[in-house]
Amino acid sequence: MKIAFFAALIALLLLIGVVVLLVVAGLSLLVLRQPPRQLPGDSPGGTIQRFYSALEQRNYSQAYDLLSDKMEHKPTRDAFTRYMADQFTYGTQTARVRIDSEQINGPTATVTVRVTYNYGSGPPLVGSNEYTSTETFTLTQEAGAWRITTLAPRYQAPF
Repeated sequence: MKIAFFAALIALLLLIGVVVLLVVAGLSLLVLRQPPRQLPGDSPGGTIQRFYSALEQRNYSQAYDLLSDKMEHKPTRDAFTRYMADQFTYGTQTARVRIDSEQINGPTATVTVRVTYNYGSGPPLVGSNEYTSTETFTLTQEAGAWRITTLAPRYQAPF
């Protein structure tokens, strides 16, 4: 009788442990997957957030509007939108964007971004098919608004 009681108690404790583990894992995912806080639109980081948002929505013309007129070798709107459309037509990747740093030095700024690309789920217990890259942009103020003067290499085309 005692053995059956202890076996039932161990099974109950294991079940409770698994449930607690699942709840903690679920809460962790909710916390880690929260969208980043929106930065003010008139800040360098906010400009970069709007750039990535436009790319995600495939609104390449809106992304182009965030480029500076002072950009060296600035592409035409048509060349930029065509290049971006060609770059982002493959697969069903999604990305999580996080502003790592924003350094303002007078009328110029540098924004460093951490982007995690997810290409779907991987096999169970192995993880997902994702990778993280760090991307850096430089910006300048034009008529009170921050505009991108140097794109991260991923978005630079041979214009």
